[in-house]
Amino acid sequence: MRQFERLHRILLCFVVVLATITCIPMFAWGDDLGFWTVLAPMPTARQGLAIAAVNDKIYAIGGLDSSDGSFLSTVEEYNPATNAWRTVAPMPTGRYSLAAAVVNDRIYAIGGYGVGFQLTTVEEYNPFTDTWRSVAPMPTARNYLAAVVVNDRIYAIGGADAGVSGLTSIEEYNPATDTWRVLTPMPTARYALAAAVVNDRIYVIGGWAGCCPLSTVEEYNPIRPQIRKRCVSTPVAMSVSGRRVLTGSYMLRGRTP
Repeated sequence: MRQFERLHRILLCFVVVLATITCIPMFAWGDDLGFWTVLAPMPTARQGLAIAAVNDKIYAIGGLDSSDGSFLSTVEEYNPATNAWRTVAPMPTGRYSLAAAVVNDRIYAIGGYGVGFQLTTVEEYNPFTDTWRSVAPMPTARNYLAAVVVNDRIYAIGGADAGVSGLTSIEEYNPATDTWRVLTPMPTARYALAAAVVNDRIYVIGGWAGCCPLSTVEEYNPIRPQIRKRCVSTPVAMSVSGRRVLTGSYMLRGRTP
């Protein structure tokens, strides 16, 4: 009888293990639609915040507390490896609808709305020392802007001004020199837009035009040629009546027209 019970338990364990092994691939891969997992909630509920990632940690920055309308300076760090949050040094300027970008492991909190008006404020966070410092302000005060990075330069794009009108402004920040410069404006004025970078090209997508949502997508090329092209006289071989002759032509520095 004991041998039968022991054999029964062994068979039961085998069935459980087999079922577990069979289910692992189904859970891990699923179908081609993927799956979602609920993780540890952020300590501070808020909207209009900015997000940045450094060294495999995610930083939730600023935002608006809808319960009392206060502009938050709160910064909280999420570690996906441990599924845990911790509060880090607050941002000097409380604000929401700001943008954030990362260059050389430093987080830059850009613009936004706080203390009653749009901001030009830019503040840099060092996650390794848990400290903030102010850097050169953005030329144009705005919130609901987008920010992306190309070649260690930050591009602040669009946004809303004090009249809640969409902007075409694009401004470039160089952290190495702590300077801003104004670039070619975007064709379509808008705010609450999104932006992304592929192959060093910036793609500006959607947004609000003051009257209606947009489906507009525009591409910006921030790379400037280092060598100016110029026309030079170059002989070109031709065949005339069976004879090869040289004629004057030109090429556009490295390619024929």
